[in-house]
Amino acid sequence: MLDLHCDLDAAMHLYTNSDIWEDVEPLARYLDAKALLLALNSVGNPFDEIHSFCWSDLRQRYGDKHPIPNGGISVTVELRSQHDVSYELAEKDAQAIVHYLMHRERDRCHRARAAAARASRDAAGRRRADRCADVRRDRVPRASGCVYRSRRSNADIVDPLTDVVTTLRCTQSGVMYARHITRFATAGLEVARIAGAKAFRTGSLLSA
Repeated sequence: MLDLHCDLDAAMHLYTNSDIWEDVEPLARYLDAKALLLALNSVGNPFDEIHSFCWSDLRQRYGDKHPIPNGGISVTVELRSQHDVSYELAEKDAQAIVHYLMHRERDRCHRARAAAARASRDAAGRRRADRCADVRRDRVPRASGCVYRSRRSNADIVDPLTDVVTTLRCTQSGVMYARHITRFATAGLEVARIAGAKAFRTGSLLSA
């Protein structure tokens, strides 16, 4: 099950259950996703977890006594931004999804052979996934103008009263996969989300 929608201003990115990442990883490559966010239970019952979490829960309860495979997979696909609307992107994304579904069908019909082929292919092109706990959310300290230096770079916060410019700098390596569409930000507004490799958040991972 694929939940297709888009963020305010973002790169292509995916959310899914960490237990089904092996099945979702090819989709990330077909779509050329820039950030891949995994969580087993991020709190809030998002689409991509609620439709697959039951299988994870059953495995935790019964362990090796009753091996339980995934009964299905579910992914939230953020198709970039609200302004990324074009025939070219629509065709590209649709073809990527069709190719992924074909991949799934081949895998279902020829599981053993496909598994060997995929293992060889993934060794060269496998995508790394980030955990939702690894996502940093940068906020503006005061009401200010917000100027991005580039499409996926740091932001300058411009005080309209003093003309003082403060640059929000990320303190970790990662990918800025989403940012707020507003260019005049109120104090405390979340202006950008950055996926990295260092976990620093707990609790509800989908909230501030």
